[in-house]
Formats: sequence, C-alpha cells, structure tokens
Amino acid sequence: MSETKTELFDIVGMHCASCSVTIERALKKVAGVQSGVVNYASEKATVAYDSSVVSRSNIISAINKTGYKVVEAPQSEYSEMHGHHMMHPTNQSEHPGMKSAEHDHARMLKEAEIIKLQKKFIFGAIISVIVLVGSFPDFFGLGGMSMQLLNTVLFILVAPVLIWSGQQFFQGAWAGLRNFSANMDTLIALGTTAAYVFSGVVTFWPSFAESAGREAATYYDATAVIITLVILGKWLEARAKGRANEAIRKLAGLAAKTAHLVRDGQTIDVPVDQIKLDDYLRVKPGEKIPVDGTITEGLSSIDESMITGESLPVEKKAGDWITGATVNQTGTFVFKAEKIGDETALAQIIKLVEQAQGSKAPIQRLADAISGVFVPIVISLAILASIIWFFNAPAGATAFNFSLIVGVTVLIIACPCALGLATPTAIMVGVGRGAEQGILIKDATSLENFGQTDVVVFDKTGTLTEGKPKVVRVEGEDSLRLAALVEQHSEHPLAQAVLDKAKEQGMAFDAEPGNFKAEIGRGLSAKINDQSILLGNASLLRENGVIIDEAAHQEIKSEEGQARTLLLLAVDGHYRGFISVKDELKPGAQAAVAELK
Repeated sequence: MSETKTELFDIVGMHCASCSVTIERALKKVAGVQSGVVNYASEKATVAYDSSVVSRSNIISAINKTGYKVVEAPQSEYSEMHGHHMMHPTNQSEHPGMKSAEHDHARMLKEAEIIKLQKKFIFGAIISVIVLVGSFPDFFGLGGMSMQLLNTVLFILVAPVLIWSGQQFFQGAWAGLRNFSANMDTLIALGTTAAYVFSGVVTFWPSFAESAGREAATYYDATAVIITLVILGKWLEARAKGRANEAIRKLAGLAAKTAHLVRDGQTIDVPVDQIKLDDYLRVKPGEKIPVDGTITEGLSSIDESMITGESLPVEKKAGDWITGATVNQTGTFVFKAEKIGDETALAQIIKLVEQAQGSKAPIQRLADAISGVFVPIVISLAILASIIWFFNAPAGATAFNFSLIVGVTVLIIACPCALGLATPTAIMVGVGRGAEQGILIKDATSLENFGQTDVVVFDKTGTLTEGKPKVVRVEGEDSLRLAALVEQHSEHPLAQAVLDKAKEQGMAFDAEPGNFKAEIGRGLSAKINDQSILLGNASLLRENGVIIDEAAHQEIKSEEGQARTLLLLAVDGHYRGFISVKDELKPGAQAAVAELK
C-alpha cells in the first residue's frame, strides 16, 4: 500500500548552488522518490517519497554517494522542544522528530564550521597581506630585493592557504568530478590552482613566460586573495544562516518544559517529553499549556495570540480544544493530552517554517539552471580562448605558453561567482525574519507571489492593536466603581482595564464581591453590599430579565460600531449603563497600512 512521507534531511559539505543541483539529480534517480528539493542556503533536502518503495536509509545512501553527507541525527530544529532522538518513529510516546539541544548534531557541526571558516579567513587574510606586499615590492619600498627570492618566499607562504584554507573547494570539486558534474568549487579549485602552478613555473623557470613574450609575472596574490575572499563570503554566509535558523530556535523556545501530570489522584511534575497520549494534565494560572488536547474539567481564559494573533484571551470550558504553548490566564483546569511531540500545532508550525526556508521560488529555477551550466561554460570558454590564441599568438611569443596564460586568466577572472546563492539565502532569511515577527510564510512561491498582491486583509485585531484594552468611556452613575469592585480579583484583560481606570481615578476598593459567578463568554454576577450586580454582554442581561430601552440600545449599538467592547452593567435587575473598552492601535500600525497601500 502506497504511503507518501515528506522528510527533511540535514546535509553537510555543500559549497555552492551547483551542489544542490547535483543532489537533486541523484534523488530523482531513486525509485519511490516523488520529489526532492535541496536548498543550498538552509543546507536541507525536502524529500517526498513512497515509504512502501524506498526507505529513509536508501535516500540517505543516495545522497551520501554524491560526495555530500546527511547528518543522521534528528534533523529539524523544532525538535529542540523535547528530549528524545528519533530512534523509534513509530512510538508516539517517544516524540518522533524530537531531540535535545545538547545532542543537536547538525547544529553543532554548523557551529564548528563557522569557527573553522573564521580561523581560515584570519589565517588567509594575514598571509594575503604579506603576499600583496611581496607581489608589489616597488610600491612598498622593497624594490632592492631579489624577485627570485621574493617569489620563492611567496610560493612557500601561499601553499598552506591553497591547501588548508582552500581544502573545501578541492573536496567539492572532487565530489562534482565523481558525479560527472562541475560546480563553483571546480571553478575556484581550477582557477587558484592554475594561478599557483603557473606562478610556480614562472618562479623556478622564468624562461617559460619570457618565451611567450610576456613578463615573468606571478599570480600568488590572486591565489591567496581569491581563496581568502571566498572563505570570507562563506563565513559571513554561514553566520547569516545561523541567524536565520535562530527563528526556528525561538519558536521552539515557546514550548513548555514541564507539565503537571495527574495520575492516581495525585499531581506530579514531569518533563514534557515524558507525556504520553491520553495522559491527564493540570494547568495553573500563568502557565504555558504543554501539549494539545481537550479540557475535561474546569474553565479558564487562554491567551492564544501566539497561534491566532488575537490579542484578547479566549474563554475555554470542558470539551473545548486547547493548543500547546498558549498561555493559561485565569482558572485552573485539567485536560487530556491528544497531540504530543511533533504532532502538536506548534511543532507543525515550526516544521512549516523549516520547510518554507528550504523551498524554492519559481525564479530560483532560472538561477539553478544557469548555475548548473555556468561552470562548464566558463571552462569551455577558457579552453576556447586558449585554442584561439594558440593560433593567433603575438609575434615572438611561444604559442603554447601564451595560450595557456590566456586560459588561466579566463579561469581566474571568472571565479568565484555568487550566482544561485542570492535567491535561496534571501528566502531563508526572509522566512526566518517573518517567523520572528509572527508572520508565517507557507513557502517560497507564496513569498514571491506576495509581490503581486493587491489586497491585504487583517482578520485579527491583535495584528494592528497593542493587545492592552483601555477604558475609553463610562456611562451611568457609579458604573465604574461597581464594575471595579466586581472585577477586583480577576486577571482578565478587560477586568484589568476597568481596574486600571478605577485606580487612575483614585477609587477605593472598600467592598468584597459575594456570590461571585463567572459565565464563560458572557460575563459575571456578584453581590456588592446586598446589591445584585450583573456585568457582561447583552445576552447575560437579557437572560436575567434586564430590559434595555430603545435609546440605550441605540447608544450601545453606536459604541460597538466604533470597534469597542462593551461591559453592560445591571444593578438589582435594572440596566445602569456601560463601560466602553478599546484596544488601541500599535504606534506603527497606521504607517504600516499606509506603506502597504
């Protein structure tokens, strides 16, 4: 029976966009693989495959055979939320796809790579400065030194830059050669090696250049500086990737670390990774909800802004679904764990962001197509230039020597090239930056299509507002004081708005509410000094027999038409007035909307 799976694979050893093309070609040849997208910027392969035809290990083997390596530790950053390795993917209790930060092998390798690239750059930069001074002795006041001696010293100094700092380019070129393809590493390795070898020939056999009718010039500076600059680019690129992936780690950090497990009538604290399906968990006010599930007892208001963007808490009661990583605000409740590990909404969101970072925009197909043939074209042009100048060498020059110099020059001028890097890096950074700001981008195609957007719809007030309601109008005698007395022990944002306004006006809280009762999504009732108080919406008042006359009704309707939330007040069964609450716009909201227009 066919079963399609989509998995992410961390890959190390890629040095240019052509590397991703090579791996994609290898994946297409694997039976059962339906699609394989390799993103050089994120260093990940997103592979959709039929698990009844091909296994995960077969895919890993196919990638490794190309000369690159799959990091076989669990591969996605969202797994930092919990502490299990993906050793038993069929066991839900072990949280498939989850891993601990301490054992994030891919991340450790990338951090080690950044440090190594930094060391290579510093070493190469120091040598390059020395080589530049030695390459232009007259400019730096060393004109009296023997050029033979200077070139011999430069030959020795540049060797470790070529061999150690440039090691990765030779490894990448060899990997391409094994797969009968050429990549940017091929170009860099060919160009710098040709420059170094040619310079060595000129150093120890100066007659070679002289026979071509050329000055016995060396290119040691080109070798050292090109490798050093490319390494600098790789270092900066690796750091940018790290910062982009920080968005994933920040999202993972939203998850709760511990939970209150209810078992045999007792509540015990356990790490979240020990939660199993159908466990019962208790959540107290102010705590993050550990996993997804359904409330079985109790009621509360929950801040779901992390998931929905809505600034105001949502009232929840028994039978309601709740989402992990959202924040419980007021009451204590017990819920049944129904989605754990990488099945939770937060894990799915992080996986979506991770896949979006690794996706390719339509325009990138053009960049990939060009980068896939760029190197062969450059090498072909170098060979063609050599052939042309072999038959058209200047008078007095040895044709072979002159044509060789021309070919080497073409290679040196052409390398390196950032073609194919800009688009995937921009997508990766853009998607990551969006995630940090609470904007989830499905894939690179959506990001590219957004450039043609004509209409933007904001469906959540919290997108544009501060999420801190404030009282903007009080209607009715003594309404604010009575409302504040009823709400004085509540943590609901609307209650806080009322309390803040009362404190601002110096009101004293000289009475305690009795017979206090909260009705989810409707309001509350209480006794204040033998007065029966109702505070909530129109439904609450209507069901308790409170009549609102037509004039008051029109006033309420007008107030609600201004995007305000109303707390209607009734005392002893008679309508008294209302408190109008508004969530103010964020300081930059109007400017943001104007800029979108």
